[in-house]
Amino acid sequence: SDEIKVMVDTVKSIIKSCVLDPIDIDSLAIFDVEYMFTQIRSKSVGETVDLIFTCAHCKEKNNKIKIEIDLTKIPMVTPPNHNKKIQLEDNLGVIMRYPRIDALVKVDKGTDNVETNLEAVIDCIEAVYDDTEVFYTAEQTKEEILEFIDGLTKKQFDMIEDFFVSIPKFEQKIEYKCPACKADNVYMLKGTESFF
Repeated sequence: SDEIKVMVDTVKSIIKSCVLDPIDIDSLAIFDVEYMFTQIRSKSVGETVDLIFTCAHCKEKNNKIKIEIDLTKIPMVTPPNHNKKIQLEDNLGVIMRYPRIDALVKVDKGTDNVETNLEAVIDCIEAVYDDTEVFYTAEQTKEEILEFIDGLTKKQFDMIEDFFVSIPKFEQKIEYKCPACKADNVYMLKGTESFF
């Protein structure tokens, strides 16, 4: 199945079945779930996986290139400027939480990109702070959080968006040469969906 919900449910089920200690998978960040899944997969099936690629330049679309990937060597990449605490102005900031695995399902089902992105932002703001107080979003209504977000400038909202762009990612650059046309190809292996 190409459905994200099926992929997410499968990954959650595998982790629940294989982890002996009680674990709340729904509270984990996406990258933690991806790491656990690949580690379980590497121990149960093997540390390597064969992925099939095609050439992005070649007219030979039937030309398949098989590349072996070592799951234990795919790094978790975190940009050096990444921070969960975002200073929006001198006396105002937010503390973010990482998106959880179910966020993939929400994004996939979202018909309106703006609405879906706004839901992701609301889900991931853990607290808002100023010079004197910290306001935890769990203690606020959705309307109050929306009112805060609506009051942000474009520059401030872009700062929050940068948080999402820079979250840790389970990724590896795959470089390969097409055996037919000899063109160089690059593919970024990103997240669990690359294995489904």
